[in-house]
Amino acid sequence: MRKEDANDWIKLDLHIHTFDDPKDKLDYSAHELLARARRLGFSVLAITLHDAVFDRPEVFAAAQRLKILLIPAAEMRIQGADIILLNINREDVEGLRSFDDVRQLRARRGQSLFTIAPHPFYLLGGSIGKRLLDEIDCFDAIEFCHFHKGFFNPNRRAMRVAENFS
Repeated sequence: MRKEDANDWIKLDLHIHTFDDPKDKLDYSAHELLARARRLGFSVLAITLHDAVFDRPEVFAAAQRLKILLIPAAEMRIQGADIILLNINREDVEGLRSFDDVRQLRARRGQSLFTIAPHPFYLLGGSIGKRLLDEIDCFDAIEFCHFHKGFFNPNRRAMRVAENFS
């Protein structure tokens, strides 16, 4: 990358958890995450709690002071598969039980809602797997997950799907 192009890039993470998460056992707070993200040059974050919207006003205020855009988000388990929803609120997720519910929410919200298929082909309980092809219209993006090494890289399948539907 050319040095003059560096200012055109935005460093972001749209799938990250904190110890606020009801299902993950993490040892850092949202405030600690913000401080670390600022030091590392991140300017956009989405804290994606499992099955709950992260909506603590004091954390959003702290993010704003640090010049970090914090997007209201959640990682919901829908019909056994995880889906990341960005720019949402508690009311949006209360009735989400099926991918048809997600389709209805997307129709209602239009482009103000952004959805991601997280870790789609990993061997985790919440990975959507090959069902991604059946539910592809529910997603705006497919995550390229940081957790891979050498031969073990389920992102290869995710990249093929993304290329076919881009």
